[in-house]
Amino acid sequence: MNPKWRGEVIWSTSRGSGAPVFIGNILAAMGQRAGMEYLQRLTKQNIAKSTASARALLDLVIAGEYPLVLNIFNHHAVISRKAGAPSEWQPIEPVAAPVHTIGLPKNSPHPHAAMLLIDFILSTKGQKVFQDVNYLPAHPKMPAKEVELKPGGGRFKKANYLNPETLVDKGDEWVDIFQKLFIKG
Repeated sequence: MNPKWRGEVIWSTSRGSGAPVFIGNILAAMGQRAGMEYLQRLTKQNIAKSTASARALLDLVIAGEYPLVLNIFNHHAVISRKAGAPSEWQPIEPVAAPVHTIGLPKNSPHPHAAMLLIDFILSTKGQKVFQDVNYLPAHPKMPAKEVELKPGGGRFKKANYLNPETLVDKGDEWVDIFQKLFIKG
């Protein structure tokens, strides 16, 4: 924990991708005791909190309002860099990787059209759309456009995939830790 970054870092309070996910990833990677000790030290950094998305927080960094943002999506930094912004990302291993789902609500007004859209999104053609704009394709046959964005691509080796069940089962615990350490202090 470098004191030069005290008060210079921001993160999102979002339950699904922000500080609580960062906390869960630290605890999973380091274990409960070592993870809590690390988080306790991290509180001294006085990290700014925002309800904004990780993308919006990266934009604040690009605009010079903060030098660092914790727990963003790596592809957002690459997209911004390719557009000419001073943007870079540094992984913390293992990288937290919330798994996103797609579904069809019961009694949808146009279920067949929705099924076709889902089929397209999950196909290699649909995943190519994500790949082309530097988002991370989920299809196993579709690599990332920038290989560094996925595990084993040169920047990091391991990802901690957090499925929706884990986010539900552990989410309250992670939010409680976040509240206790970083909000109430």
